[in-house]
Amino acid sequence: MLKRDKNGFLQILMELGFDTEQFEAFEEERDDSPAFVIRLKESPIAFWTRNSINSYSEYDCAYILFGPTYSSSGYFPDQRWSEDINDVYNEFREWLTRHVKPYLEELSVPDLWSQVEDQQDVFGMLLTENEDFSMFTNEERVQLGDAVRIFRYRIQEVFEPTQNQLKQIDYKLNYLLEAANKLNKFDWKSVLLSTLIGIATTMSLDTNSGRTLFYIAKQVFTETIKLLH
Repeated sequence: MLKRDKNGFLQILMELGFDTEQFEAFEEERDDSPAFVIRLKESPIAFWTRNSINSYSEYDCAYILFGPTYSSSGYFPDQRWSEDINDVYNEFREWLTRHVKPYLEELSVPDLWSQVEDQQDVFGMLLTENEDFSMFTNEERVQLGDAVRIFRYRIQEVFEPTQNQLKQIDYKLNYLLEAANKLNKFDWKSVLLSTLIGIATTMSLDTNSGRTLFYIAKQVFTETIKLLH
């Protein structure tokens, strides 16, 4: 494929606001014709444009659809070549909008079901045979404050939340500390769990990141939780 035609795809990516570093491009033969392939890195999603073996000015294209089976579209135009690269560019825009964008959005959505196991792990840390319904002492509230400050620092260190996210996280952590002044130890543990879930949601953490958050919480709060037993 001519370089000027290749460059047009890059311009479209930038025009539509995609991160060009998320894509890779290469040339290979597909279905007996030379093809220029654009692939979303670390995914099955790809778009390719072929030239006829006789001319750089004859094109068709196909792509992988975002769907349960990641099947391949048919070639466009069907059973003939287009003589206008803009026909291919229009298909490329359609592919980016209808398939690449939804694929990337799906990757960014947290899998809350997969976090159930991690939440149950935290439940196990919180639950005991002999629950304590007493109120926190002043000394215990000081220790809780230290644990919350450490937890906040670890969140910043590991996840690098935005200022807006950090503001929401601070609100949740402050509420957690205030709850220790009003609630008994048994009821406070429920607030701790809901706070962890809320923080994960605030940062839109994916499955692995959500698991990391709960692991950090378990590390930081394990000693503190002993106060509740």
